[in-house]
Amino acid sequence: MIALLEGRQYDVSHAVDADQASEALQVQHFGLIVCGPSIPLDRLRHHPEMPESGWLVELHDSDAEPALQLRSNGASTEAVIAGLGNLERVTDLLDRLLIEPGEPAADPARRRGSVSLNLPVLDLDQFRGQMHNDAAVMSEIIHLYLKETNNQVRELGELVQRRDVPAACRLAHTLKGSFGAVFAYRAGALARELETAMAAGDLSFAGALLAPLKESAAAAETVLGQLLEVG
Repeated sequence: MIALLEGRQYDVSHAVDADQASEALQVQHFGLIVCGPSIPLDRLRHHPEMPESGWLVELHDSDAEPALQLRSNGASTEAVIAGLGNLERVTDLLDRLLIEPGEPAADPARRRGSVSLNLPVLDLDQFRGQMHNDAAVMSEIIHLYLKETNNQVRELGELVQRRDVPAACRLAHTLKGSFGAVFAYRAGALARELETAMAAGDLSFAGALLAPLKESAAAAETVLGQLLEVG
């Protein structure tokens, strides 16, 4: 699989165990971290550099056709790929989680934003499960989310327009955590992309992500609002 990714022009680093992977996280940013049997996902999930490191992917061997499943640990989006018999297919799935190689920075329509827009708006089953289906707890979390997130999304747009890179990165990072807390996958992925784009100086792409981020946040708000009405 390393050879397949390198063949698609990705820069791949290989760690033989969790300790070596942890050392690499101290000195390098990774858009995607893949964990197999030799590197337990739990060893990296709470690594202090993990929130800055993009996707965390766990591989499970099975006889099934490779399939991608998203999940959240409350702070960042994770993915699970089950079925490793077809490595070409596995590589295709990993490719979906990464910025397409060789695409120009000025062409946001062909960047990973299009992948993020294919993610679910919000996973209600995951949210209910995380809250143990406790209506009071869910109501408290949703009201807090709605109170803070609307203003933060609006403020983020203003910071991007003013080209205030440090402040925009901080707020995008905060929003990423807020979206993750309610399993709003699409908005969370877009917030992560925007943070990465601002930090890299790709202000054009960051600006292009504002509209879909606002739309995805609004869609998640609608779903959560409906859950409040039912509760």
